Amino acid sequence: MVEFELKVNEKQGTMYMPKWVRDAWGHDLKIRPDTLGGMIYPCDIPLEDVMESMEVILMDMKHDITLRRRAAEKTAKTPMGV
Repeated sequence: MVEFELKVNEKQGTMYMPKWVRDAWGHDLKIRPDTLGGMIYPCDIPLEDVMESMEVILMDMKHDITLRRRAAEKTAKTPMGV
């Protein structure tokens, strides 16, 4: 999966969405925020489909965390200078 950073324009309070996102999702979006994160999705998508998509993203994030931990453990076990 791809991950990219978005920046909010401080003066306008707007953020640039990449063209491929606009092409795929359109210009009418919803955001469902929490205190630490949120979801952005097209307005016309059923919530069941959004939830299934979020489950895929969560699985990918968990896999990424696992790979990072394994890499950190491998690095910690390797003697310096070898």
